Amino acid sequence: MNVSEHPALRNRILALLPSHEFVNVADALQFVELPKGEVIARANGVIEYVYFLCSGIGSVVTASKDGQRAEAGMVGREGFCPTSAGVGGTVSVHEVLMQVPGEAYRMPLLALNEKLPSNPIFANLLARYIQTFVAQIVTGVLPPRCQQSPDL
Repeated sequence: MNVSEHPALRNRILALLPSHEFVNVADALQFVELPKGEVIARANGVIEYVYFLCSGIGSVVTASKDGQRAEAGMVGREGFCPTSAGVGGTVSVHEVLMQVPGEAYRMPLLALNEKLPSNPIFANLLARYIQTFVAQIVTGVLPPRCQQSPDL
């Protein structure tokens, strides 16, 4: 199969990789179907796989110490989860469950950690996605009147 035709390229991070880096990481990718309600990361759980969604929507859920839960963000084909894996984390800080069923390519955490040092664009894309994801969460906690850009 031609690299440019690989179905994993439906994920925006994987699609942005130059072909030589995609080839380097593609051998560790495994296709999975994700039904609605599937938990792909557990809060405070050991990360086994990193998921690159190609379709569907995952809810990133946070919980308080007294058990209250709230959706903190969403992940789709633009990103990956759990995000803590992208910076060397081995434990997920959030639960991620599928709200809309979809498909993904997953990579074992060990493989991700082996591939990042020799694939700097891949590492950079993961870091940039984490930055964008954090901005999404921070913006989401502000009331609408505070989300406007300040006059500088």
